[in-house]
Amino acid sequence: MGIGIFITGTDTGVGKTAMTAALARCIHAQGLRVGLMKPIETGMNFADAACSDAHRLRTTIEPNQMFASVCQYHFPDPLAPLAAANRQARTIDFQSIQAAYGKLVEHYEYILMEGVGGVMVPLTKNRQVRDLIKLLQIPCIVVGRATLGAVNHLLLTLEALQAREIPVLAIVLNHDQSPDQSGVKALQIQSTVEVIRTLSSVPVYGPIVFEKTFSAGWQKGINSLQQETSIQKLAQFITQKQR
Repeated sequence: MGIGIFITGTDTGVGKTAMTAALARCIHAQGLRVGLMKPIETGMNFADAACSDAHRLRTTIEPNQMFASVCQYHFPDPLAPLAAANRQARTIDFQSIQAAYGKLVEHYEYILMEGVGGVMVPLTKNRQVRDLIKLLQIPCIVVGRATLGAVNHLLLTLEALQAREIPVLAIVLNHDQSPDQSGVKALQIQSTVEVIRTLSSVPVYGPIVFEKTFSAGWQKGINSLQQETSIQKLAQFITQKQR
């Protein structure tokens, strides 16, 4: 049976998809079979599906996964999942996602599942992303920013996961845009990272340097990000700890 890991973030746009893809590549490079999931995605139009996170993940490793095995719920409106689902008169069924995950664990040694937004994002009227993680009974990796304000966002995320008794394997800090490495900005980044490392009870990786090659295309960006030492060390940590 495969081992599942949920990749969540402190909020939207922190780099979860890129981190998930690069981490999958590094685990795959160890000779292990890796499956990927993005069970819920909003703002996805099939006319431009190649730009979606789910499509990018399904093409991360050859041979490509079937789209339906990666994404179970996709909505055209770029809204929060509950609002996007309501506009389509649909309900996100956790059991459908659980069943899709169950099929992947039979074929892959590791399954990396990327979440949507943060852990408190509502998926139904009464259930949140963290409730889906709890149902699947898999640990998390939390991706956060290495900027001012990141400590608050990260601690709130960890507290929300702890309330559901969901284990956290590691924290990844990411520069989601090219940071100003001078003056006050540099001091803010350095102090933020130091505080997070001091307060964290799990390994902290990064901060990952902003990868400029993403401007030349997704595959080029992931190829470069895969070479990041922090990502490679995290992949080794996961495979050693989870086996």
